Amino acid sequence: FVAESHLARMFIVDMRPPLFFGTRHGPMAKTAALVAARFAWEALSLHEPVGLIVVPMAEIIQPRRGKGQVIHLLQHLETCYQVLVDRRESPPGETLARAVETAAAHLRRGDEICAISDFSEPDGPLAKAAADLGDSRKLSAVIIEDAVLSDPVPTGLYPMRTADGADRHTAAVSNPGAREQARIAEDMRKSLHTKLARSGWQTFTAGAHFLRVGRGTST
Repeated sequence: FVAESHLARMFIVDMRPPLFFGTRHGPMAKTAALVAARFAWEALSLHEPVGLIVVPMAEIIQPRRGKGQVIHLLQHLETCYQVLVDRRESPPGETLARAVETAAAHLRRGDEICAISDFSEPDGPLAKAAADLGDSRKLSAVIIEDAVLSDPVPTGLYPMRTADGADRHTAAVSNPGAREQARIAEDMRKSLHTKLARSGWQTFTAGAHFLRVGRGTST
């Protein structure tokens, strides 16, 4: 993922309920927030103006340069995360598609919209919002992968309980089963990247590995 210092960037960070699904690396919403924080600090070193929209919250932070702006973005991310983490339902507010439209209205031609989400619904309103912009904005989709895609279940025996907790069972994942799951996961990954690319997004993948060892992988 390469930032361009002549662009203003608006980050759209998805914190709707599905992103609070827990994995061994923590909720995907937390990973999305940490990825946005990393990009914000990178923008500071490049003197880029950056702004922020957290979905589904309504507040818009206009793009500006400077350390104070980056700190403001980080504080807003933390506040939104704390507000949303205990909620079972999403409050009324922005959808990802509406956030893209809102971001575009606060940017100039050639500026960048950087959406950070699992993009569980790449078709429909989101695809239309992106396609309607054409080449007037640069669109970057940073995909926070569900653990089902990034960490397939390895071969082995796994203890299980029934729904009422009364009985115990053992589930076996065989070598053929593990390979089939990995194949399905890869097909789902490719399909998501393809759908986003068709509507104008440049796609990247980010997760816990991205935060530990380096930049995400572009496709």
